[in-house]
Amino acid sequence: MSFGNAEGYLLRIDGPSKTIVYCILDEGILQYYTRRGGVLLGVVALTGCTLRVRLLPDDDTGICHQFLVESQPRVVQAQNPSTAQKIATRHQRQAKHRLTLAGASQAVSELWAMSILNWNRFSWDDPLTLCSSKDEYATLCVMLHQQKDAATNDSPKMVERTKNTNKYFARCFCP
Repeated sequence: MSFGNAEGYLLRIDGPSKTIVYCILDEGILQYYTRRGGVLLGVVALTGCTLRVRLLPDDDTGICHQFLVESQPRVVQAQNPSTAQKIATRHQRQAKHRLTLAGASQAVSELWAMSILNWNRFSWDDPLTLCSSKDEYATLCVMLHQQKDAATNDSPKMVERTKNTNKYFARCFCP
C-alpha cells in the first residue's frame, strides 16, 4: 500500500474550534483546504524538519480518533556563527507547527499518521485517498454534529441515518 501521497477529509481541531478540512500530503508538504478544490487554510512543511506524529487518547471533548502533527525546522549550526546567524537560529527553533486532526475512524487516523510520519519513504508512489466510507465528508459532518449536540445537552443524542441522506446531512449540519 502507498503512503507517500495522500488526500482526504479530516477534522481539524484548534482549541474549541472544529472544522472539516480537505488535506493533501504531497512532496513533503501537508496542505489543508476548506474543501476539495477550496481555499487553502494552511501548510505544514515536512521537508527539512524534525517531525513528530502521535495518536492522542480519546478525551472528554467528544471527538475520537485524534492525532497530533508537530513540525519544527532543523537548525544547522555554523562553525563560527555571527550575531545575525545566532538570532536566525533562535528564530528557527521557535518556529513550530502544531496541528491536531481527527479521522472518521481509528483506521483512517492511523493511516494518516503513518503517511505523514513516513512521507519521504513513499513519496514516489501513486496518490492514495484515505477514507473509511464512501462519503467521508458526510460522515465527518455527522460526527461533528453529534459532538456539538453532546456539548450543548447533558444527554447525547443519536443521529439516525437513513438511505440517501448524505447530501441532506452535509447541507444541514456542515458550515
